[in-house]
Amino acid sequence: RLVDLLTAGLSLLESDAAPSELLPNEVPDPLAVFEHSSEAELRELQGEISRHSDLDSGNADFWAAMGLVCDDALQASSGDTTVTAEVRGEIDAMLDGKSPAELDELQGQIVELARQDTNADYW
Repeated sequence: RLVDLLTAGLSLLESDAAPSELLPNEVPDPLAVFEHSSEAELRELQGEISRHSDLDSGNADFWAAMGLVCDDALQASSGDTTVTAEVRGEIDAMLDGKSPAELDELQGQIVELARQDTNADYW
């Protein structure tokens, strides 16, 4: 099941290493689950993520993030997306190789910028 591949991704939360250092060696890339799934598989996965989120409160942040990625993948598969491929590539390049701590720091910076900027939709 696809959700089992996501569950393997939980080990990333227990390491200080950058995800790009761990993925090829220790766990399957959880994002590949979304990239290579049909719309029907994504809808089923969305329900499984919701059930895991309800049952696994200790990893609520992980399941919430996977839910957002799944929602995004569903939008992309239906052609209903506001992010161009070029912008998506820039975002991917900015996030690639960052450790969980670096991603948390980046999130804080973005939240702060969004608070200061009248164009919060940009952020």
